[in-house]
Amino acid sequence: MLRKLKIGKRLSVAFGIMTLLTVLVGLTAIQRFNSVEVNISNIAEHRLPASLLAGELNKDFLFIRLYTLNLMYAETDAERQRHRDRIRNELDNFKTNIDKVEVFNVRQKGTRY
Repeated sequence: MLRKLKIGKRLSVAFGIMTLLTVLVGLTAIQRFNSVEVNISNIAEHRLPASLLAGELNKDFLFIRLYTLNLMYAETDAERQRHRDRIRNELDNFKTNIDKVEVFNVRQKGTRY
């Protein structure tokens, strides 16, 4: 069938097919870029801040353990009081970070996971 067409028309058909394929590939690429954008925004808005807060919680917990150990081995009342104050401060930081984590524990509909 294509052999019956003149070369100009065959070239036009081939060019049209290539243009159609290029448009399809472009549309597919745009759709994929949009899905990548959604995933990146999810990481930037939810996962990364939640991971950073988990690190902060871990740090606070380790400091509480350290200051508790230091409190156990403190020799003077002044040292004990200083370590108690540090423990209270770290507990406050821990509770604050727990409250911040609660934001990431809510679904779109408002119910918890």
